[in-house]
Amino acid sequence: MKSDDDIRRELRGLLADCEPTAGQLMAARARLDSHILQSAGVESDRGRNSAVGGTRQLGRVALTARRALMAAFKVGIPIIAGFVVVVLLIPAGGVDSDIPRCQSVLGYRVPCDVWLSLVAGAAMSGVVGLALWLNGRRKR
Repeated sequence: MKSDDDIRRELRGLLADCEPTAGQLMAARARLDSHILQSAGVESDRGRNSAVGGTRQLGRVALTARRALMAAFKVGIPIIAGFVVVVLLIPAGGVDSDIPRCQSVLGYRVPCDVWLSLVAGAAMSGVVGLALWLNGRRKR
């Protein structure tokens, strides 16, 4: 079995010698696609649809990887946004007087109740998650 580099060299050789025919380019591309599919562990549909040469399943693999990445973003971004809000609102110190005054890590005044920063972080995660979900549904 040829490696990716061998197939790429073969493609470059075809392009360097002269103008290859469309059939030669399609055959070389089908071999490269088939090799990529085999290395990814996906069976080629080459026997069923020789004109495509296995590119349909390669597109499915890429589409599945893209969906997985987008799902990770739709979960990760709201969690990060909520964490940032909690870190910015959590009280780091203060004076316990008749009117308590608390400060954040960066030195500005925040409410002295920790539960308020946790609720605000959860609310921010929900709002960002909802916005990303609605944005994804709008594109369909």
